[in-house]
Amino acid sequence: MSGTGWFYGGFLLCSAACMLLVDRRWRLAVFRTPRPALATIALCVVVLLLWDLAGIGWGIFLRGAGPWQTGWLLAHELPVEEVLFLAFLSHLTLVVDSAATRLLGEGGRRARVVELLPVAAALVLVPVLVVSSHWHGGGASLTYLVLDAAFLAPALVLAVLCGRGVGRSPGDPSTRATLAVLALLTAVFDSLLIHFGIIAYDWALTSGLRIGLAPLEDFAYIVLTAALAPVLLRRLGGARHPDGAPMEVQEGTRR
Repeated sequence: MSGTGWFYGGFLLCSAACMLLVDRRWRLAVFRTPRPALATIALCVVVLLLWDLAGIGWGIFLRGAGPWQTGWLLAHELPVEEVLFLAFLSHLTLVVDSAATRLLGEGGRRARVVELLPVAAALVLVPVLVVSSHWHGGGASLTYLVLDAAFLAPALVLAVLCGRGVGRSPGDPSTRATLAVLALLTAVFDSLLIHFGIIAYDWALTSGLRIGLAPLEDFAYIVLTAALAPVLLRRLGGARHPDGAPMEVQEGTRR
C-alpha cells in the first residue's frame, strides 16, 4: 500500500476533528449531550451501513479503483473508510441542525438567512441537476430508487412517530435548512469522490439523474439523517433547547 492509500481516511479524520472543534466551541451536539448524541450517531451509522450492504448486494455500489484508500475491507466492496464517512455525516447533521435551530430561535437577520437556505440550495442544485443529467445520460433504472425507498420510507415514518412530544418533525425549518446545507456539501463531496475513483456505481442501475457527478439517489442518505438524527437525539436525551437547558414540550407543539 502506497502513501496515497491513507489520503481518504486521513481526510475524513481531519474533517471529523474540525467538526468536533466546532461542536466543542459552541456545544452543539456531542459536547452538549454526549451520550444521546453518540447513541444517535451510532444508530444512524448502523442504518446507513445496512443501506450500503443492500446496495452492494444489489450490485449498485462498487469500491473505486483509485489509489486513495487503505484497501482494508469490512465486507465485500465495503472499505473501512465508509464507517468513518457515515459517522462524520451523522455528526455533521447534528451539528448543522443544532446550529440552525439555535439561529432560528434567536430571530433577526441570521434566522432569515437560515430560512432562505432551502431556496438558495434549490436555485443552485436544480440547474446543476438538469445540466448534469443531460451531459452524462445513461441509466434509466428504478433499482437504486427502489432501494432508497425501502430504507427512507420507514425512516421518515419513524421520524414522525419519534418526533411527537419532543417538538420536532421532518418538516421543521431547521430540518429544511440542514437538508439544504447537506445537499450542497453532498453535491461537491460525492462528485469529488467519484472523480478521484474513491467510489463507483453500476450506472445502469441508476435513474441517470445526476447533480454534478453524483447520482440523484445518493441524496436520499442526507434526507434520512436530516429528518431522523435530530429527532433521535431529542428522544434519547429528552427535549432540550440548543443551549442545553431542558424545556417542557407538549404533545403536538412545534418549537
